[in-house]
Amino acid sequence: KRLIEAAPAARAATVASTDLFYGPRPAHSATAADLESAALLALGEALGLSVAGILVVGDRADEQTLRLGRIAAAALGAR
Repeated sequence: KRLIEAAPAARAATVASTDLFYGPRPAHSATAADLESAALLALGEALGLSVAGILVVGDRADEQTLRLGRIAAAALGAR
């Protein structure tokens, strides 16, 4: 919620995290697929740790994209 308030142009979406590039697709309706976070999320679950991923999507690494990444990191750090 804080991320959406801080970046009104951003859009919240469900992202499926999987490490299966070639294989069955996840059986749910996700807007996008992420191939990098699955191992981190699985390790956190196995160790009983809370983990989160930040996915910032943009067509170039400009200042606005970097700003959204900083906002997302701050939002996740706030408890």
